[in-house]
Amino acid sequence: IRKQVIKSLELAINDREKAYFVITGEARTGKTTLALSFIRLLYQLDIVKYDRTATIDAVQLNQVSIEDYGEELKNCNLIIENAGGMTKESIEGLLRFSKGCKGKTCVILEDTVRDINKFLRAREELNGLFNNRIHLGKYNTEDLLGFAYDYIKKEDYGIDKMAAQVLSDKIDEIVREYGNDQRLIRTLKLVEVVVARAEKRAGELILNMAAEGKIRQGNYLVIILEDVTP
Repeated sequence: IRKQVIKSLELAINDREKAYFVITGEARTGKTTLALSFIRLLYQLDIVKYDRTATIDAVQLNQVSIEDYGEELKNCNLIIENAGGMTKESIEGLLRFSKGCKGKTCVILEDTVRDINKFLRAREELNGLFNNRIHLGKYNTEDLLGFAYDYIKKEDYGIDKMAAQVLSDKIDEIVREYGNDQRLIRTLKLVEVVVARAEKRAGELILNMAAEGKIRQGNYLVIILEDVTP
């Protein structure tokens, strides 16, 4: 995944007017999670000008017109889930939207490899535009640790060395025991529980110190061994 993201970034940096991407993978492999993170990175690198993002399923998109939401989508990145299901009218609207936002925002199409390949082969104008692709295959422990650390960072937590090793071991167990469609969701549930334990532990510690009238300096936003192995 890392290599694919780096390659996609290089292509985007070399031609900033082509921020059009495809992310493929089976259900529940984190396509939208990756898409949102990728857009944040594009914004931080000044490849796109805006950090707002709208996400819509192709089924919903087929019932409306992108032009009807011109003001809402103005200066906004766009993620289209299950993109292979778009109708001809939706495709035409997407092309007009893309031309109007060229060099400013990002458009990402999501679907399975099979469906997106069939979809793009039949539509030459889109195939030429959306030629920058990231594929989410089977997750290994390292991939899932990346999602876990991203979640921990978003919650403003760090993790110490011993806790990180145990977390890695637990994710390794998930990889051995579950199929690819279950690995990401089980990893994220594990990390949610770990962060919740850390929050509870830190809250109780601060309350106890307050009751004793002794608030000590310290970094309470760090996950430790007992949070991972209750």
